[in-house]
Amino acid sequence: MRSLIIALHLLCTPAKDSMPFPYPIKNPEHPFKWTQVRLDLPRKYKDSVITVFKKIFSDRDLKKVAETENFAADLKFVNLNGDNLPDIIYEGWSGGEANMIIMFVNEKKNFKEVFYGSQHIVEMNYSSNRLSSFITYDQGCCDPTVEFDRHFSVDTGFHCRLTRQRAIIVGSHIGESGYTTPDGFFDQPIRFKTLNDHYALRYAPIITDKQPDVDFDEKTKGNIIAEYYKDFEGTAWAYKKDNTGREWWLVEMDPTFALEYNLFWDLDDQHTNYFGWMSSRFVEKLP
Repeated sequence: MRSLIIALHLLCTPAKDSMPFPYPIKNPEHPFKWTQVRLDLPRKYKDSVITVFKKIFSDRDLKKVAETENFAADLKFVNLNGDNLPDIIYEGWSGGEANMIIMFVNEKKNFKEVFYGSQHIVEMNYSSNRLSSFITYDQGCCDPTVEFDRHFSVDTGFHCRLTRQRAIIVGSHIGESGYTTPDGFFDQPIRFKTLNDHYALRYAPIITDKQPDVDFDEKTKGNIIAEYYKDFEGTAWAYKKDNTGREWWLVEMDPTFALEYNLFWDLDDQHTNYFGWMSSRFVEKLP
């Protein structure tokens, strides 16, 4: 009976989101709907697995986590690798300030850990009933200034590889009270290059000497959050015109470690795409 329930569930896998825009920018309130992937299993079976995981977490010096009243709810029974064995995703308290994400594949006699990450899953994509890619959002902890949208691919051996990492300065999310909403989004993202050296990426679509209300570690150049050199490339996603007639683009800049002025950082030393606003006056569209 359990195999039949799982087989039926695998026919209803979540659809891939066609908009590759970072979730906190496009839609700040985007909790993942676990009902898309959660398996409907007998209570007795789930209770037995929860007991196993309480021991697994206790053996990992996470006894306090296993003893919380939310522990059972934070263990999600899902299918990850296309077989008829229920796998587990734990998304919940880490024992510290941040949440943690741990994926376990069911190998009949034990559960094998295949992924460890921070904070929240925002998308899971399937191919041939196997998890093929997923996205996490890491809003950091302890009053961070930078948040991360992270994309992972999953191969047939269930190795998870980081394929894209995007960074957003805290508070610049679209839709949050007091922050900028674009006039519109481009039908197709625009690839471009800068035409001047020291070309500014800004926190908001305005030129100002006022520093954003963010706790940066160093003195800032007004609302400039990074400066790019000539011929540097990026992607424009949205636009807004200010009261002077200047058109601003909301852009995602290609990764680099070579910037002289930069208020971002790269999580885990991975190359990162930085988001912000850039004037469209001295950029050139690429074919």
